[in-house]
Amino acid sequence: MDKLKGAFLTEARNRCEILASFLNASAKSESGARVQRLATNLITLEKLLDGFVRTKKHMTAGGLPGVKFCAWTANKEAETLVHDTDRLLAKYTFRPKLPTFIRVTKHGVPSVAALTEGVQRERRYGKPIPISETEAAHMLLFLAEGRGLAYLLQCSECQQWFADQRKGQEYCQLSCKKKANRRKHRAGWNEYMRKYRADHLDNVLHGRVRHKPRKGKRNGKK
Repeated sequence: MDKLKGAFLTEARNRCEILASFLNASAKSESGARVQRLATNLITLEKLLDGFVRTKKHMTAGGLPGVKFCAWTANKEAETLVHDTDRLLAKYTFRPKLPTFIRVTKHGVPSVAALTEGVQRERRYGKPIPISETEAAHMLLFLAEGRGLAYLLQCSECQQWFADQRKGQEYCQLSCKKKANRRKHRAGWNEYMRKYRADHLDNVLHGRVRHKPRKGKRNGKK
């Protein structure tokens, strides 16, 4: 996926920060679960769409030169996600719906977009959540249309949502990265010791290595 530049990149990251605060603050509520499921669906659909265009799968010629359409619902996984996303979006007042065909041109990458009406204001959930559920859903569609969903990430360690501030960021904070690295190092060391003990025992049983008992009182030595 091509990275965004300029003013839209700043706007996308700002909106991702707002969305992350909404998703983290409302994680245990029904509204938060719906928006989180919607975000996961749209992020997965964007990755699938990139794969279809890259491999030229499900592509059909358009009426204009240089314009093609991707029939992404021909793929069963994408079709299931599109139907599930449409069911989620049907709950909101602006009644969006994902298209069956995605327009692809040689001048730009395709985006997941939905035709929408105006957003109706809802009661906010208090200071921890700066936006309503409908505004969060509308913001997700804005990011999907502008290819900004790549900057909305979920921490691999604590599962908190956050806005990507640098390329290749995987964890929301340094403490999560250190915790994950310690676990990986411990797992690698345990695997090494298991292999070492197994190899050493095999060598002893086959006489390739003579087992030397540890020195101590049990062997008559102090």
